[in-house]
Amino acid sequence: MGSAPFLILFLSVIHLVYTDVFEYELYMLIAQAFVMALLGGIAFGAYFLIHDNASKLLFMSALCFALNLFVLGVKLYYLNIDYLKPISMIFFLLGHVFLCKYMVLISDILVKKSTIKDIYYKK
Repeated sequence: MGSAPFLILFLSVIHLVYTDVFEYELYMLIAQAFVMALLGGIAFGAYFLIHDNASKLLFMSALCFALNLFVLGVKLYYLNIDYLKPISMIFFLLGHVFLCKYMVLISDILVKKSTIKDIYYKK
């Protein structure tokens, strides 16, 4: 269920650009759409089921990466508007920022829950 919005987003891009790409590029776009939809579905499912700050950051990262690919696909194959490339780069940057914040937050959570902190972080 969580992969459906991402799959619709990517398949709509593929529908827009399928006449302008070569056959081997089309197979790569379809494979990328399914992988990104699967990863976005996992992030959406984690956000929906757990609903904590870490899962929210992971979902926001997946959403930014999906929007990045959507805007970039539209710019490269459908509309050649100059301001779409900077918008794509903003989504790319935000996706990485949210992913880094997620990794820092989840590592803090794992350190607090583990017994490793007793060994390495003695006060």
